[in-house]
Amino acid sequence: MITIIGATGFTGRLVTENLNSIDTPLRLCGRDRAKLENLTTESKYVRELVTVDVNSKQDVQKALANSTVVINCAGPFTELGLSVLEESISKGIHYLDITGEQQFIAMAINKFGAQARRNNVTAIPACAFEYALADAAADLMESELGDLQSFESTYVIEGMYTSRGTKRSVLSALGSAAHQLRAGKPEKLNSGDISKFVAGDGTEHLRFAFPGGEVYLLPLHSRVQNISTYLTSQAPYPILYALAGLGPKIAKTPLKSLIGSAINLSTASPERTQTRFCLRCRGTSATATSTVNIEGADPYFLTGKIVAAFALELSRDGELPCGVISAAMMKGGGFVREIMRRESVKWPIENR
Repeated sequence: MITIIGATGFTGRLVTENLNSIDTPLRLCGRDRAKLENLTTESKYVRELVTVDVNSKQDVQKALANSTVVINCAGPFTELGLSVLEESISKGIHYLDITGEQQFIAMAINKFGAQARRNNVTAIPACAFEYALADAAADLMESELGDLQSFESTYVIEGMYTSRGTKRSVLSALGSAAHQLRAGKPEKLNSGDISKFVAGDGTEHLRFAFPGGEVYLLPLHSRVQNISTYLTSQAPYPILYALAGLGPKIAKTPLKSLIGSAINLSTASPERTQTRFCLRCRGTSATATSTVNIEGADPYFLTGKIVAAFALELSRDGELPCGVISAAMMKGGGFVREIMRRESVKWPIENR
């Protein structure tokens, strides 16, 4: 049984759609019973519907009972994800989620890694398009260059449409401690860290440092000592400056509640197909440098594909890496790249 927490959310529905094409029993969980029942008309392999409040230990236990794999799509994860993660690992259930929140990733690794290994559980936080792709790129670079000394990823977004769940996660992340990796240790990120960046097509952008999951995920399988993560978009430069410098401060004030209320009133269905991205990764070893520009569209759709593929692998009998792991540690970076190749995502690698 594969259980999906947050199945009625924007990404949860996409994950369900992908798993519904394969003969695998599904349990769909969410807060709204009516929305869950609407999903059953589209999901022929659904065996159970469970109404769950993730803040209720009893609800979570009921939702996860007799599960082989749990997919958590209910964020913000720093606020709502702990109970599902804890119950999964304590009961020996394989786990993955779609978080983009750096502090939740760090907590999953540091607090639950040893227990997951003891219980023979595979737990994969941040198994979504952004960090799964960057993690895979780093793994492939190391297979070509040897041990990386540094890794840098820059997310270039065009037409940034986001779901309400993503907006809430971003707001939560802005109010948390943020780090990048320096000399093998997490170092606090300075807000307002702005730099120039030349994209693969030669155009110049401004980018700002942000707390990417790579900072904690890559060291799980790499001896890389320095990791930097950046974000840029087509937004006007003044907005980028404000987001980089003021966002973390706003998230610590009463304005956070007002922004959260506005998010709840915003559209629940972004025009996701209009969102295009280029993830530019650069890795450096002692002797060479590798650069990859991963280009595609519709990140939510891609996340659905990645999560479904990983969940199916976890549900099959066979030897699995135990503990809290990154996406690339499951079957290597090539597994993620092949999923993306089938969805026409460009993934050229340049070594020099």
